[in-house]
Amino acid sequence: MKTGRKGPGVTESIKVFTVNVNWAGLVSGGSHEKRLLNNLLDSYNVLERPVGNESDPLVLSFGLTLMQIIDVGL
Repeated sequence: MKTGRKGPGVTESIKVFTVNVNWAGLVSGGSHEKRLLNNLLDSYNVLERPVGNESDPLVLSFGLTLMQIIDVGL
């Protein structure tokens, strides 16, 4: 039965989601990763800000670049 839609259907999406959720529990970082994170964040203070004056606002900027266009549905 064709619905005229392209791409995976709802059933396929549910299967992929289920497989990803199941694998998420099996994949974990090793002891080296845990030790690295502990060393990096050992003296981390959430109240410190990277500014000279605490009353100055912290301005963040970030960018996004499109690397590849897979499909354009016209």
